[in-house]
Formats: sequence, C-alpha cells, structure tokens
Amino acid sequence: MAMGSIVSKGRWPRWRQVSILVKVGTMFVALALIFAIFLATTSNLTKQLIGTSKAIEQAGTERMRIYKLASLIQQLAPSSENERELIRKEMARFERVVEGLRVGTPQHGSVAALNPMLSVQLQALQDRWVMQLRPTLELALEGDPTASGVKAYLVQLDDFVAGWDSFVQSMEQQSAGRLQSLYTWQTWFLVLFFGLMGAALIFLDRVVREPLRQLTAGADRLAAGELHTEIQVRSDDELGQLARTFKRMAETIEQKIGELNALHATGQEIGLLGSGSLDDVLRRIADRAAESLDADIAVVLVRHPTMECWLMETASGTAFDRLRKEILLFEETPFSNQAYETKQPIVVADLAAHKDKPIRFRDEFGAQSYMAVPLLGPHECPGVLVLLSIAHQRIFSEWDVQLAQQFASYAAVTMENARFFDAIESESQDLREQLREVER
Repeated sequence: MAMGSIVSKGRWPRWRQVSILVKVGTMFVALALIFAIFLATTSNLTKQLIGTSKAIEQAGTERMRIYKLASLIQQLAPSSENERELIRKEMARFERVVEGLRVGTPQHGSVAALNPMLSVQLQALQDRWVMQLRPTLELALEGDPTASGVKAYLVQLDDFVAGWDSFVQSMEQQSAGRLQSLYTWQTWFLVLFFGLMGAALIFLDRVVREPLRQLTAGADRLAAGELHTEIQVRSDDELGQLARTFKRMAETIEQKIGELNALHATGQEIGLLGSGSLDDVLRRIADRAAESLDADIAVVLVRHPTMECWLMETASGTAFDRLRKEILLFEETPFSNQAYETKQPIVVADLAAHKDKPIRFRDEFGAQSYMAVPLLGPHECPGVLVLLSIAHQRIFSEWDVQLAQQFASYAAVTMENARFFDAIESESQDLREQLREVER
C-alpha cells in the first residue's frame, strides 16, 4: 500500500504539469482508440456472419442437389450419354461445395472456424458420401441392369439428407450465437461509450471548466481591488501558469501602490516641513526610497559649493549614523559625478566590471550594483540620490529609475524649501529685532 501511495503521489504532480492540449488530446485519442476497436471487432463479426450466411445458403442448396441427383438417376436412360454427363457434373459440384465448406472459400471461411464440432460433422457426411452414396451413383451410371445402384442410393437418401439438415441447423445455431455476440458487444460498447463520455465531461469540467471558473472569479476579485485574492488553481498547465501570472500581477500592483503611497506620504511631509526638520524628512525619503526600490542602502549626496567633494547628507536605515556628514572626494565617485554633470540617471549593474576606477561604494561597502539619480529641483541641482545593492547584483528597471527620480525630486524640493524656510525665518527674526529696537 505504501509503495502504491508513493507511486500515485509521484505520478499526479507529473500529470498536473502536462499541457491542457495533451490532456484533452489524450482523452480524444483514448475515445478514438476504443471506437476503432469497436469498429474492427464489429466489422470482423459482421464479416463472419456474412460468410456463415453464405455457407448456410450453399449448404441448403446442396440439400436440393442431393434430391436432384435422385430424380436424374431415376430418369436415366441406358443409352443417354448426355444425362450421365449431367449427373457427373452435379456430383462434382456437390463435392466442390463440401470441400469448400471444409477448407473455406473466398466467400466464406471454414466451418471449423465457427465450431470444431461442425468440422467433425461435415467430415462424417463427406465420408458417408465417398464410401456409400457416390459408389451407388457410379454403379448406376455404369448401366447396372438390375438397377441395384439406384435402389441403394434411394435407400440411403433420406438418412443422408437428415444428416445434412442437422449439419445446416448446427451452422444456423452457430450463426445465431455469433449474431447474439454482436448484439451483446454493441450493447456493452454503447454502455462503455456513454460511460467514457460521462467521464470525459467530468474530466473536462475538472481540468478546464472548474479552473476557468476559479480563474474568472479570482480575476473579478482582483479587478474589484482585492489584491490579496488567492486563485485556487493548483495545476502547472497553461491555466495554472495564467493563475500564477494573475497572482504576480496582483503582487506587482500592490507593490506599485505601496510605492505610490510612499511617494504620497513623502509629498505630505514636504508640505509640513518646519524649522530643524530637514534631516528627518531627508532620512525618511532615503528610507522609503531604499524600501520601495529594494535597495540595501540609499544615500543623498550634496555637492559642496566650494570644495571638490560630496557631503553625505543622509542615508537609509542603520547606515544613517555611520555615513551622515561623511565626505567623499570626486575621484571616488565617478558615476555620481557623471549623473550630476549630465543631469541623467546612471545605472551600473556590475561595479566589479569597472576595476580600473576607484569607487568608494564598491571598495568600502561592497556594493555590487549602483544607481545615481540627480536631485533636480525647481531652480538647481544640489546633488544626487544613490541607491546601492550590496547583497547581490541586480538590474534596475525603467520603473525603478522613474521611481528613484521621483524620490530625488522630493529630496531636491525638500532641501530648497528648507533653505527658503530658513531664509524666511532669518528675515522674520531680523524684522522682530528691528521692531523691538523701534519699541525701545
């Protein structure tokens, strides 16, 4: 039982991986094969029935030939050679038919194919003809003056015909049995065929219709916004692949919605920017950029106004305390320099391929993939947003680049708003000082 269970469990997953076309094709091939077997069997039985009918017809005709021989031999004139020739031809025809029944002809098979007992019965009749009836006919044809041959033939005639009738009846019984077998075979085939058709409908319902229904219901729920919908299609065929595609699409949509929500929250924080909150907002922008883009570290680099270097304004996650306010020379950041100068995103899938360049993010932090996006604000570009993949190499998609550009623009706007806010605060402080001077 355990071995059978293991085999069945091993075969079922493989069957689930088979294409729907192969499954449906296998079903139709099985039905076609059964139908072909039925046609071949019924055709063979029908051919046998036709041959048996031919044999019965010939056997019935030969019974009349025996009586015809009796009539001809009684009317035989001593000097009529034509009548003798006619009798000899009739005898030869009878023997040919008997031999044909025994060995078979193109019109019908041997009687032994119907039943071996028929062959024994026919052999007995043939032996009786050869040993008893034919010698009496030959004696009469030779012109026996006492007509003893004619009398001997007539004496044995009825008994021989009775044996021949019994032989014909046996053949008819065998034919009736074959006909009943044909009817039985057709009945069982109809039962089997309808049973297989029912099984095929159940199979199509389970393999095609039910998965399609579940897939349609799941797609409707996904369209209604239920992104956590589980589509219950467990096969690995085309429908299973389509269900998993829907699931991946829902996960992608959910991810994109999360990224858009992160952008929305960042935009709201920019609107609430107050005094001393620039560092917090930039850090949250870096955290959300790293989380949304699945990067290990996100860093905001600000170009120093006078010195040829970068200042790490903020970083995501635990790297914030370690990297914040750290200085990087231009020689250590060739791709950040290129992004800043061209005002275009720079994506490097494999930093190890640029061994000829000193890259601090690679040499110090072990970064494998890299993306630098300029901080394009309303009036100027203060720096770049850098995203690092340390655990493994990755290829940033076009969507990733656009999302990073959005986060970079938020960071640029945040920094510019912070400067405006500080300038306004400074002017307001000056005005308050002047008012206090006027009051004094």
